[in-house]
Amino acid sequence: PDALREGEIDCGDRALALAGSSDMRGEGAGKIYLTTASGARPVILLEHGRHVTCGDAATGDADLAWPCAEDQMVIRSYLGYDKTARSLASNGYDVISVSANAINATDAEFTLDQGAQARGRLVLDTLRMLDRLNRGESVAFEDRPDGSSTPVTRTFDDALTRATDRSDAPATPSGLTAGDLAGHFDLGRVGLMGHSRGGE
Repeated sequence: PDALREGEIDCGDRALALAGSSDMRGEGAGKIYLTTASGARPVILLEHGRHVTCGDAATGDADLAWPCAEDQMVIRSYLGYDKTARSLASNGYDVISVSANAINATDAEFTLDQGAQARGRLVLDTLRMLDRLNRGESVAFEDRPDGSSTPVTRTFDDALTRATDRSDAPATPSGLTAGDLAGHFDLGRVGLMGHSRGGE
């Protein structure tokens, strides 16, 4: 097996427009697992299903809202693929597991297709991001915290740092940078896997 490097990204709770809903925005978050095998590697994209999005660590209560309230923790369902992703990355694949919490919180109430367009767009937006990083181009996200019309612009490196600044962040930062991803992905070979609505 190959060694691997991994790191979480957090571009903000309202960094991406959700397809299929008029003005809803969702998070740009997930985790990347990079093989250390040489050359451009095949890519696997994982998308979780419809689960609760926010929880209270003290009471165990959880709900389906987005973004989470100040006193709630974000349930990072994309981490449920850790073992699968590490196994794939240690066998020569680059893997990204994406968060779909905002889609989960809005798909039944605000969309006619149960979030299918939004999930499909999330896959395409993620692959577009990887393509830009693969070509060594800059990647930036416009987060609109608290519904503000004034965006906060974050680079991919900012998103890596933001993920390590959370209170529940891993004890050891990943050390990954956007520059580490240039030339890393073979986007002619992409596999998709998801659970429940993430697999639709």
